[in-house]
Amino acid sequence: MTTDRKQLLFRGAVIAAALLLCVGAVLFAATRQRRFSGQILRSEGNGTLLVQPEDGKPFYLLVSDETFVFSFLDGFDTRSFREGKLTNTVQVSATVAGPKRRVTTANGTTASAWPAVQVEVQGWLHPEPVTLPDGTGVQVWQYARDTAYTLTDGTELLRVDTPIGPENVYTGGVGSLAQLPQQAQEKILAFYEAQGLLYDERAQLERAYEAYCRWEGPEPFSAHTLGQEIGPIASGDRVIYFMTSVCLPVSGNEMTELRRGDAFDKTTGERIEPEALFTCPPEELSSRLLDLAGITDPAQREAMVSAFDAGNLVFFPEHLELSFPQGSLPGQEHSTLIGLEYEEGLQGLLVDGAVPHAPDSAD
Repeated sequence: MTTDRKQLLFRGAVIAAALLLCVGAVLFAATRQRRFSGQILRSEGNGTLLVQPEDGKPFYLLVSDETFVFSFLDGFDTRSFREGKLTNTVQVSATVAGPKRRVTTANGTTASAWPAVQVEVQGWLHPEPVTLPDGTGVQVWQYARDTAYTLTDGTELLRVDTPIGPENVYTGGVGSLAQLPQQAQEKILAFYEAQGLLYDERAQLERAYEAYCRWEGPEPFSAHTLGQEIGPIASGDRVIYFMTSVCLPVSGNEMTELRRGDAFDKTTGERIEPEALFTCPPEELSSRLLDLAGITDPAQREAMVSAFDAGNLVFFPEHLELSFPQGSLPGQEHSTLIGLEYEEGLQGLLVDGAVPHAPDSAD
């Protein structure tokens, strides 16, 4: 084979390889998936949606019959979403693949749209904003697990977790509400329904806005967080104990927790007053507990007796917790928690059946 022929064959092989690389690049570009997040501004019809991404310019998204559309939002109608029947502004996360396609918008013009492989509807905007005392409007975004209050520029002021419990909460070694007799379940649910939330959402929003107005840091404002959770925490022969935990914002990312305890008869569901779980007279309870805790300073004892709230007694399997929430004691910067072991004198102060089972023997 001549040298010229070898060079010709080599050049042909190089050209063929280059063509294969180009074809491969085109195929890769056509199949490579991308992910976008943003708000849907409007529907253009025929499955075409105009989306404002978190960063960048608006783009068109094409939702077809092959697109997997889903949402964890309660009651969200994915069929209406596919049909472009949007009654509220929604936030989506979309996965797209393939080359852009030509679409016709509502005003008759043509545009390029990304074909959607998957679309998750993550949240929707309440039609009416919340108006603060100074007239500022706050947007309310509803998500599957929480609610966000934001200013029109996108600054988030407050995020409120969806309340949890007392249903569908299982505690290892203790059990759940569903394991109690039906009568007991209904009584306990009725009690917590009447109790409601132990925080004022509107007041916390206004407090977060006031903190935002005072904010002078170089970094972005950190939204306040709010939440409440109820669940079983301990169980004895005839009593089951629940705890209500409320996470309250202090400032920025700093939080404080409010804990409330409640006891219920495991058979009937009747609530048992906390003082009824002890053998001493109710008026002596705080002093007796402080004796067990070894609190001897007269000024400290006086302040704690004055601030004592039997509702802040929480029965855990290993110990009883007595809490004094932030601000309930003089000069107190953080919540004060006192743990009392059952075996160290406390058991003799409790009525029969009130001591919870140890974790390895609880129902």
